[in-house]
Amino acid sequence: MKLDRNGLQFFYRYVLNQHWEWLSIIKPPQVKRLPDILTPAEVSIVISLTRKLRYQVLFNLIQYGA
Repeated sequence: MKLDRNGLQFFYRYVLNQHWEWLSIIKPPQVKRLPDILTPAEVSIVISLTRKLRYQVLFNLIQYGA
């Protein structure tokens, strides 16, 4: 949103030669993203919370590099 607003500000000031008045735009809520890499402790937690054996095997293979 900041990039769009700054683009509009540039357009008004330098292309249209008009005064730019800042708009009160409601910011979207911050979204918490999952980390890209899990720590070994986090991987162990995921494996221990998995109920199906086939998925536990899959996670263990991924963890230790098949």
